[in-house]
Amino acid sequence: MIVVPDDQEANKPAAGTYKVNRSPEVDIDPPPGYSELHEAYAESPTAARYPPAPPNIKPSNFIRIMQPNARIKASWIIDPALRIPTAFLPPLLPNETAATRQNLNLETRNGTVDADVYVMPTRRADRKPSNQRLIIHTSSTNGTVTTTVHDVVTSESEKTRLPLLISTSSANGRVFVYIPRSFQGLVRAEIRNGSLRYSSDVQALLTPLSDFNRTQRAFIGHLDTSKLENNAEWTGDELIVRAANGNVRISFDDEVDRPPTPIEGGFWTRLFWL
Repeated sequence: MIVVPDDQEANKPAAGTYKVNRSPEVDIDPPPGYSELHEAYAESPTAARYPPAPPNIKPSNFIRIMQPNARIKASWIIDPALRIPTAFLPPLLPNETAATRQNLNLETRNGTVDADVYVMPTRRADRKPSNQRLIIHTSSTNGTVTTTVHDVVTSESEKTRLPLLISTSSANGRVFVYIPRSFQGLVRAEIRNGSLRYSSDVQALLTPLSDFNRTQRAFIGHLDTSKLENNAEWTGDELIVRAANGNVRISFDDEVDRPPTPIEGGFWTRLFWL
């Protein structure tokens, strides 16, 4: 895996950029705990106001939205301890079980996805036995997918958030992911034609693990190898990103250097611009 630093010449990729299958058309210490978040964010030069104020909507859980030819754009507050009557739940997907039911599932075929997700912490006593991780999935066949996940910070010390399992993909489009600063876990990026770029703040906490067969693996945060020994299954935070034809960018949710969406240009410009 090749890491390209920020101080290279202008004609070289930016820091944290990994090139995959380049072609002429393609331009291609641990994170702070909840009690330390405010101080840490205030010191970050790229940080926006924190914590982000949750929208004025009610918490929900086990949401599924599937659109064949429409854009999906909204904000959600996910409370994994919220009990939803069985009669109100969507049917399980072929790859789901009651224990792995996705807390938020957004899919479209021809359209963009722009999801702003606020994750509520919970007490252990309020969690179901199946609540091992909070699962978020976003995808589009033809369109850009942007997934932003925020922590809802609380002063109640007995409340913590579940580990996150975020999976996001686009077959033909760019993929942007904004994770909370508390994220500490594995990243798996499967990219066929495009590049993977981390923000400078994420790059500073990144441990590259492998780059093989178009799949890159890394760890964000403090890597405690003892938790990965004896073939133990990883149950902490995890981010899975798939892009067949498009670039991928991974940043923190409070970073303000989000690129504008291009509205002009040809097909390749719209597909790969970052």
